[in-house]
Amino acid sequence: MFTKTEGPKYTVISSSKDFEERQYEPCMWAVIDSKADTIKEATSAGFQKLFKYISGTNKEGLSMSMTAPVMVYHEPGEVGSWKSFKKEIKVGFMIPDEHREKPPSPNDDMPITIRQTPSTRVYARKYGGFSKEEVALAEVAKLGEALGTEHKYKTGFCYFCGYDSPMKVIGRRNEIWFIKDTTEGS
Repeated sequence: MFTKTEGPKYTVISSSKDFEERQYEPCMWAVIDSKADTIKEATSAGFQKLFKYISGTNKEGLSMSMTAPVMVYHEPGEVGSWKSFKKEIKVGFMIPDEHREKPPSPNDDMPITIRQTPSTRVYARKYGGFSKEEVALAEVAKLGEALGTEHKYKTGFCYFCGYDSPMKVIGRRNEIWFIKDTTEGS
């Protein structure tokens, strides 16, 4: 009766009460830039355009299943400070496995890009409820504190991941991701 929503495949490398370290398999995403007066408005605008794309408003007229999470790329509002988010964001939907060989082409009036991500190591912090900007910023701070100086990660951006429909009230899943810095010497 109910089907499980497809998401990116990963392996948990390590886990603590504050975060998980995960290894994600390569993946494909439909991504759009979005900007508005508030993060909520920018996220909503990007989501709506991507939802039209997966609902068949693309050159092939092909519909795809909704996947999770909806991923939002954020940068700090001020360089080096996570007191706010920049109002320019990127919103992404994962392309389902069955369409990765040939994802539908976005219409010319939809500035959606299709991006292939390599195998990626992330630090993920889970939290529940409805995630407003203040809540997400607090979770960014908590993840940074939990990682300390022991765990190296790429700074200057993070990802917010939302897994649930707005209709789901109880048991919501949200995450903040930092990308592990895997360069030599880190």
